[in-house]
Amino acid sequence: MLFHVRAATQTLEVELSLMNQLAAAKFFDVSIPLDQIDGSERTIGFCMKPGAPYALVVLGVPDHETAEECKARIDREIIIARNLLTPINVTYPALHGDLTLSGTLSMPVHPASHALPLVVFVHGSGPLDRDENSGFIQFNIFNNLAVIVAESGAASLRYDKRGVAKSQSPSDKNLFYRSGIDDLSNDVVASVNFALSTYASLDSNNVIICGHSDGAILLPKINTALIAAGHPPKGLIALCGFGESLRSALSFQRQWAVSQASATPGLKGWFLRYLINEDTLSDDALQKLIDSIKDEDMGSALFGLIKTPTKWFGEHFTWDSAADYAGITCDVLAIGGDKDFQTRSSQCTAAVASSLMPRARSHSTHRIANMTHALREIDGQVDLLSIKEEYIREGKMPLSMELQSIVLQWLEEMKRK
Repeated sequence: MLFHVRAATQTLEVELSLMNQLAAAKFFDVSIPLDQIDGSERTIGFCMKPGAPYALVVLGVPDHETAEECKARIDREIIIARNLLTPINVTYPALHGDLTLSGTLSMPVHPASHALPLVVFVHGSGPLDRDENSGFIQFNIFNNLAVIVAESGAASLRYDKRGVAKSQSPSDKNLFYRSGIDDLSNDVVASVNFALSTYASLDSNNVIICGHSDGAILLPKINTALIAAGHPPKGLIALCGFGESLRSALSFQRQWAVSQASATPGLKGWFLRYLINEDTLSDDALQKLIDSIKDEDMGSALFGLIKTPTKWFGEHFTWDSAADYAGITCDVLAIGGDKDFQTRSSQCTAAVASSLMPRARSHSTHRIANMTHALREIDGQVDLLSIKEEYIREGKMPLSMELQSIVLQWLEEMKRK
């Protein structure tokens, strides 16, 4: 029998015997039982290192991993616990306007003798908080990745996107919808400025930017902005979005959706094909929407119930990333998932990287066979009609172990450069 373990920042699976071994080693105190976490999972144990803000909650789940895989995970979690970082809630001003950004800076409990690398996380599209959560979508990507960063001995900063959660402007309740890609890039600059000017233990020459989805697409622009601000990154990590533009990503998504609708039988298939086809999802249809409200930062429909970040769309559509890609001279890690239907993993190749970034100091590209856009590995394929349920399910899964290993190894290599 295997058990699902929920940690403060990580999810993993272990055997009950392994939990008993941890307790016997006096690394954790154990008390049993706790009440239910939700209706589908039964909590059977709780572990906490005395005096530390760190906990493992054990939940019964179906068996789907080998004992060897579970042992590897728990060994990894022990290492993480021993290198625990203290989360610090921080606020700081954006570069322009009255916006205050709110985030979490993770610093080592026991500071190293040398200055610490800093990893800053950049969100995907949509109204996402510092952990890349929004509404029913609870992916907890950046707080999980912060654990990997901690294991490498680096600090990290993640923040609520402008106009979302605690990153608010008192003068504009629609700030998120009025924001463009230049605003988002400037928020990364503001984050780096704040961290380096406030914490002397951070290495100003060792800043790494990690972008997921739209954050990965924007990395070339962010790199250019940071160079102009006097903080050239030492490295860039692109997760599911390397080599994409918004237009190419939307085209890829359209092709996937149309193929799904075409393959759906019966009345559902007919209705899907009526709504989802090459005409209704064309680039021209989206461009007409942008052109119709091009003088506004935000569009709205249905009496304001549906808001459109037209500034974000418009700036994406007019941005030519080629020059920004050509200006990248640092180390780059690009990872894609072959079960991602939102961005192309086929872009994550050495040939594409060399073509886009001829001046990069190094580039490492990886395609993970079963990984989705949510950075989870799944069996089978995602179905168009069950995307919501699939996203909820994936949110309860651990991040891809292969992705974790690749990122950790790359960060360790960066320490030696």
